Amino acid sequence: MSVNENQLDLYMFSYDQGLRASVTYDKRFEDLAERVAYPHGRRVILYSQSLTSEHLYENLLPLASELSRWRGLEQSLLAALDASEVRYVKAGHMIYGGLYDILVQTADPGAFDGVYQRWMDEGGRGRSEVRESAGWTYFEEKIQPRDERLYWSANAKLIEALREAGLDVSRPQSIEHHFFGDELALREAAAILQIAMPGQALQVTVTPSSPDGDDTGQLTATVVVVLDPEIVSLQEWKFRKIASELGVDYDGWGAQVGPGEEPPRVRAAPRPVGREGMRAQSAAIVQRLDLAGYDNASINKVDAWLDSDACHQALTAPPEEQKDLIDGLGAYLGEAVIGRHGGTWDLSGERPMVVVKRRGVYIVDPIGKVIKRLRNGKEDDLLSLVNLVGHVASGPVRQPVVPSPALYASRSQAPMSKEEVKRRSRKLLLGLIGAMVVLPVVLTVIIVFLLKAC
Repeated sequence: MSVNENQLDLYMFSYDQGLRASVTYDKRFEDLAERVAYPHGRRVILYSQSLTSEHLYENLLPLASELSRWRGLEQSLLAALDASEVRYVKAGHMIYGGLYDILVQTADPGAFDGVYQRWMDEGGRGRSEVRESAGWTYFEEKIQPRDERLYWSANAKLIEALREAGLDVSRPQSIEHHFFGDELALREAAAILQIAMPGQALQVTVTPSSPDGDDTGQLTATVVVVLDPEIVSLQEWKFRKIASELGVDYDGWGAQVGPGEEPPRVRAAPRPVGREGMRAQSAAIVQRLDLAGYDNASINKVDAWLDSDACHQALTAPPEEQKDLIDGLGAYLGEAVIGRHGGTWDLSGERPMVVVKRRGVYIVDPIGKVIKRLRNGKEDDLLSLVNLVGHVASGPVRQPVVPSPALYASRSQAPMSKEEVKRRSRKLLLGLIGAMVVLPVVLTVIIVFLLKAC
């Protein structure tokens, strides 16, 4: 059964540590009435040829060539189902962990299974399997978006529209979330927002209703954030929940794009301060260079980018923009050190430093390392700094503590020797034997005495 592209929607999410999943689903099947004719679920799982960088990114999403292979196999299977006139629909698919997981709903599971087996018997399909899925359970639990994932697609499209309008989405931006309702409820919402988002660059403004108005006030929550659909969608979901609980209206979010006769330019948001500011700069580099995180391969990718034409072009920008770029790269390198070896940012000096306290105190200058890398080339590669910190700050292997006479001598009681243990054991045994001999005699005397008394 063919599907109109307009009926498909997409969202992505993160799981575990640095892994990503992508979900495409048919929006028609959010309507229960559309499901009735296809009650039986089948998951067709296609495996990657390997879990190496030859076929997958480090987040285990496929490279373009592997994704193309999967889609070719999917089209081949669906064509075989169509040729055999099997009644089915493709409800969606998930891409995650080196797998392409296709959900097919069918009216005739036996016919579907037969076609799948013949398709596999033709060979050349790679590793694949089919799993039964009861009813529409898998669609409801894994495919259909819930919570913050409901807003991912719309936010991704809005962010792309802002980018096309001239907003530099690679940098943290100031976005405004708007609420309307009773002024007292809005003030309560403002207090809850401050609690719900600790440590973030958040500014909340409540505008009272006008005396001659309709008693409707406005709350504007301004947040500085990297415009990633996943991050923005999670915030939107939280804000919608708060609005619903307090009986006020949430009216979405927006970001400013500067007007003018020339093409729109960014009105850069105030840079977050403190540790959050360093994280925001680092996150902007991760997004700008499409990094998987802070692993060795990602650090080497940044290192290689420093030799690229794109980097050389960026360094011809005005001095302020050059400084922003170098500071961002240094923030990324510093976060890589902190994530791997521990440490904190020290922002009290001329430029941010990382302080690592392990086997002493070590001061790391990640921004200085970036400057040296740009000046000296590959001999000052970035990964060497991360590895050096690990080498000098790694703690010594702990040796097991073996009790010694000196250790016991410092305590109130020394350990007993073997001879002392034997002596005390013999004494205890003799005492027990004596007690066993004497006790019956004592009891006999007591009994005789009592009988005479009676």
